[in-house]
Amino acid sequence: MTKKKLPGTTPGGLQSNQGYNSSMTSITSPEYGTSSLERYLLWALLYDAQFRELFPEVRRSDFQRVEIYDFLAEHYRKGTDETGLIKDFRLHFPTVAETIDKENHESLPSYYGLLEEVRRESEELLRERLLTLRNPEDAIKEVERFNADRHGIRKAKVKYLSATELMEKEFEPIRWTVPGLIPEGLILLAGKPKVGKSWLALHLCHAVAFESGGYALGQIEVEPGKAVYYGLEDSERRLQERLKGISCGLPIPGNLFISNHLERLDTGGLEEIEAFLEDNPETRLVVIDTLARVKPRTRRNTDAYETDTEIMGGLQALAMRHGVTVLVVHHMRKNVKDADDVFDGVLGSTGLTGTADATVLVQRGRQSKEIVMHITGRDVEEQQLSVKFDLSDRVPFNLMGTTEEVHMSDTRKEILEYLAENGLTGPKELSKALGKNYSTTKVMLRKMLADGVIVSENGKYKKP
Repeated sequence: MTKKKLPGTTPGGLQSNQGYNSSMTSITSPEYGTSSLERYLLWALLYDAQFRELFPEVRRSDFQRVEIYDFLAEHYRKGTDETGLIKDFRLHFPTVAETIDKENHESLPSYYGLLEEVRRESEELLRERLLTLRNPEDAIKEVERFNADRHGIRKAKVKYLSATELMEKEFEPIRWTVPGLIPEGLILLAGKPKVGKSWLALHLCHAVAFESGGYALGQIEVEPGKAVYYGLEDSERRLQERLKGISCGLPIPGNLFISNHLERLDTGGLEEIEAFLEDNPETRLVVIDTLARVKPRTRRNTDAYETDTEIMGGLQALAMRHGVTVLVVHHMRKNVKDADDVFDGVLGSTGLTGTADATVLVQRGRQSKEIVMHITGRDVEEQQLSVKFDLSDRVPFNLMGTTEEVHMSDTRKEILEYLAENGLTGPKELSKALGKNYSTTKVMLRKMLADGVIVSENGKYKKP
């Protein structure tokens, strides 16, 4: 198409930031639903090489017929060349294209002045439409529609991978703060008061912070690094006493940092942790004790799940950015026994456990000084471990084994003691006397028989 002068203008008459002579236009064109200003802008977008540079600045509300904008935006996203764009435009909007052909337009040094005039015109048309509306609700809807269209081309900001690209990626192995138990990421450590969860959290920090590497739970060697413990429910005096207690005579590691102050996460707390991690890139473990001290204050009419997810999401993102473990100490509900799943006993909504990469629940065990750790997570095998907690030992936390194994040993002892006192006994009588499950008792008796610790006579059992 030959580029021609626009009637009533001179070449270069539309400069950047200069107004177009609106008296030369008809603001509305009922037949086509476009104004001459708008058609001039369309001509520029279709036929001028500046199309690629100009179009992202154009808004949907700049067009009276928004379907024209949507059409152009779709081709822009696809990267259609100029020839293909013009051909498809003529196919979809033949009447508008024919009108543009009859008008005389020319290239300009800049189209931003024209774009500003089109924008002012679209606002004037909005005011005219509002004057014709008698119902205030219709006027509000019209303004809302106009404002909703005041955006440029919508482009995806998220980077997407094809399934093939994802499968071709190679990732570093998962880093574990405590191998097999606590991976990097966001960890929720929950338990009832006085069960030992704060002691356990400080013990993990103590183990990580040894320069040569320490041992978690007395047996699991951990990779050394720095650790920071935010003990927000204790004074410095109490933190000192607790640190002495957890050390049990061992040296105090220099890579362990302690603070009893941290702002709430939405008022500077998150930024404070980030600053510490940036200053100390060797950090492996961050403990916040407790979550209640840093949670944003409850706002009215807010959804608990969304709030908890937002809180945990911020901490999880921080952990992933720095490749560390952020362990958050939290409480459990009083009526844990009523929960179908032990993890349902965590205080708060499921947004807490649902967002955490792993959850560790601490409960008192059957034996004296035993605590049971229930562990579940995305990268950790679900398990129950029995740990001996005794501050008088050189190793205050000592892994005893899986809870099933530990308690099974107790059951063996009870069975042997009963058979020693009562002689030949059947499984039903034995399970009733010990208050055990009948099926479980039968399985245990078979295992003990296979191990040679008991003998069988006519379906009953006794000590050899």
